[in-house]
Amino acid sequence: MAEYYFIKPAKGIKLYNPESRDFINADGQRVKKSSYWTRRIAEGSAIEINQAKPAPAGPKREAAAPAAPAPEKKPAGDTAGEPGGAQGPEAADVSKKEPAAGPSKKKKSKKVKK
Repeated sequence: MAEYYFIKPAKGIKLYNPESRDFINADGQRVKKSSYWTRRIAEGSAIEINQAKPAPAGPKREAAAPAAPAPEKKPAGDTAGEPGGAQGPEAADVSKKEPAAGPSKKKKSKKVKK
């Protein structure tokens, strides 16, 4: 028995189906599993939709016990005492970002004298 995917195109993508020689509906379509569709899903142009059967309606469970309290949050940038953390006043200020290096500077054109 052949296996199938239920896929739909990613947002803004028109997804061509070479078997039907037509485009996949925005709502999705069932297609035969193949390396073609596996690649489309891997590259992000197709989204696999799991059409799992809904769970049978049964008795409702009791609400779970409340979870353990969350650990205490530290102020942002306070990494002292942690492995690789800040160690005193000589530690770098991580809140300041350096501008990204790159070809952002324009070259000045040379003026030609006549």
